[in-house]
Amino acid sequence: MGLGDRKEGGGAPMTKFTHDELKALTPLAYALAWNAGKPECMLSEDPADYEGYATAYDYEKSMASQVLSDVYKEVHNFRPRGVYPIEQMTLADIEGEIEQLYANERAHQAEKALRKAEDAAKIAAAMEGAPLTFNPFAALKGVL
Repeated sequence: MGLGDRKEGGGAPMTKFTHDELKALTPLAYALAWNAGKPECMLSEDPADYEGYATAYDYEKSMASQVLSDVYKEVHNFRPRGVYPIEQMTLADIEGEIEQLYANERAHQAEKALRKAEDAAKIAAAMEGAPLTFNPFAALKGVL
C-alpha cells in the first residue's frame, strides 16, 4: 500500500508526492520511485497489481478511500457505505475526511476522559466520611 507515511492526525501529506506529480506518474513508476530508499514500506513492483489504475493519483485515491472506510468503521463501528461520494471526491477531500475523523475521535475521547474523571471525583466526595453499611450503594445516593 502507498500509505506508509500516514500519521494519525499528523497533518502531514499522506504521500511524498504532490497530487500533480501523482497524476503524471504511472502506478508502476510511482511504486519504483516510492521504493527507492524506503525498505520499511515497499510497494509491489508487479504491474499486474496496478491494473485498473490509469495514474498513481488513481491508485492513491483508491488506497485513501480504503483507509477512510477503515477509520470510519473504527470510529462508528460500521462501514460508510453510501456516506461519501468517493467518485466525486478528490484525493485531498478524502485525506481531509480522514484527518477530520481522527480529530473528532480525539475530541470525543478527551470528553469521555473528562466525564470519567468528574464521575470519579463525585464518587470520592460522596464516599468521604460515609458510615460503614451493608449496602455498598448507600454512599452513592444522589451522586449518579
